[in-house]
Amino acid sequence: MEHEQKKAAAGSGKPLPSPISVIIPCYNMAPWVERCVYSVLRQERVLVEVIAVNDCSTDNTGALLDALASAEPRLKVLHLPVNVGLHAARRAGFREARHDLVGFVDSDDHIPADMYARLAEAMKRTGADMALGGWRAVDENGGTVAEFSYAREQVFMDDLPGRFARFEFSKGVVWNKLYRRAVIAPAMAMELDRALDSGADYIIGFGNFMRAGKVVTVPGATYYYVQRGSSMSNSMDRAKAFAFLIDCYTISLEQYAGAGTAVLDAIDASYRHQLRFPAYSVTAPDTLLPYRDQLSRALGRMAAIRPQSIASLVQTFHPEARPAGRSPVRYHLGQVRQGLAGALRTLLHRSP
Repeated sequence: MEHEQKKAAAGSGKPLPSPISVIIPCYNMAPWVERCVYSVLRQERVLVEVIAVNDCSTDNTGALLDALASAEPRLKVLHLPVNVGLHAARRAGFREARHDLVGFVDSDDHIPADMYARLAEAMKRTGADMALGGWRAVDENGGTVAEFSYAREQVFMDDLPGRFARFEFSKGVVWNKLYRRAVIAPAMAMELDRALDSGADYIIGFGNFMRAGKVVTVPGATYYYVQRGSSMSNSMDRAKAFAFLIDCYTISLEQYAGAGTAVLDAIDASYRHQLRFPAYSVTAPDTLLPYRDQLSRALGRMAAIRPQSIASLVQTFHPEARPAGRSPVRYHLGQVRQGLAGALRTLLHRSP
């Protein structure tokens, strides 16, 4: 197929974009993984290598991948000896990637045949370091649940972490994007606790947009995201999700502590925004009691790194705590904890 792609491109007089490494982490995805892998292998107008990472699956995912690879030299299967989780599996796949352009696809999703050509061609035209595509959320029967598309191809060069934090680029996920290796490599060197896997894309996203000098948006749906009721992102209750997001917030501040005020401000803005999502709306504060030790540890670490973030967190739920004026806010930790406790009680009366 690679030879045929090169021949077709030569016949049309249009050179192919740079080849792309696509990483697919897989764990117990036997019912969906073939569709996913084939959707990547069937990409038009671009050469791809596919690195499927079998994260020690207990079903026949690994066997299915090996069978596909036996007939497809562009597919490399990496079998991990122990289960490491989503972010670490992506990191393992990245270490095997050969090309300068890198993309990620989740193994229960699939992509249209022109996804990577459209993203790569936009990067080539504009010299961008990242290309961002639209997406379509579908149910398990293929019905459209939600959809997002950029209005047009547009290049952005200013305040990229801030734009990312304000959700101007839609979802913070890695799977609807194409990266230059230099942009994504530090994220793939970052070690994260696997308990943070469902928030890892946002944690690494701040760094990706910080390193990118230029990003380009590509209109239309370039990725089909399958929403399943049992997926990791749908499995947490609100109190647990709230505590989880505070952990992600703290880790983000720790990872980028030396990145400068603009990035730290972007992190504050992003998590303030996310904490207002319905999934994190704690309507009965007592439900947080099982997570009080986890929250206490996270808030203590947050305060040690950036007291302003604690104040920002209080203000998310308790606007009356906002001080007058525009001077930097530095609350004493004891006052902050008292304020946060009172703020959480107001959640019952706050809309998301």
